[in-house]
Amino acid sequence: MALYPHRNARQRGLTLIELLLALALTALLGVMLAAQIDLWVGLKTGTKLTDSRDAQVLELCSALDNRFAALVERPLHTQGLALYNERLEWLPDQQRLEWVALNGPALGGLFAETDDQLASVPVRQYSALQRQALSWQQEGGLALEVSADLDSPRATRWQPLIELTGVDQVQVEFRVEERWQSFPSDGRVATEAVRVLLMLDEQAPQVAPYRCTFTLPAQEV
Repeated sequence: MALYPHRNARQRGLTLIELLLALALTALLGVMLAAQIDLWVGLKTGTKLTDSRDAQVLELCSALDNRFAALVERPLHTQGLALYNERLEWLPDQQRLEWVALNGPALGGLFAETDDQLASVPVRQYSALQRQALSWQQEGGLALEVSADLDSPRATRWQPLIELTGVDQVQVEFRVEERWQSFPSDGRVATEAVRVLLMLDEQAPQVAPYRCTFTLPAQEV
């Protein structure tokens, strides 16, 4: 007859309490996983956004980031002539924000033709300064526009660069003294950043808007 070593109660397997605890943990993990899956599916179904729409928003925000980073604060007058000198000009009635920025290789520019021995090669030329505008019209969407007419007395000629169509709501905010407000500073303190929140018309109301934040160059006050 074979003999087996004695086994105590702890070696016989899981106790009833341990089994119930294991089942409870398994059920909790299952509920958490199901909730995450439902949330992900709900967001995808509610927004109905495509990768191309996300790319369009990213393209606009990237262009704005470059142009806010190149923002220039101009003097009030040069050689006795008044200049377009607003650091940030916010026109809430028109849903329009204007500023002046340096133009460079990362910011586009004008093309010109130069004669070469073999062919005519397009060469990019850059103006020193350009007026910039972020404008929202419900019929046309949200557009980034530029103009080389800095101080011309005639009507400003604007050239659209990027336009995001199907924008249902736009909110522009300004960070002043570490707080967000609906208008830029009056010049006595610095406007530290600009934030643009936008909702596309295919987004569900419960979905958070796109949020793009742009840090501005240091301002002398």
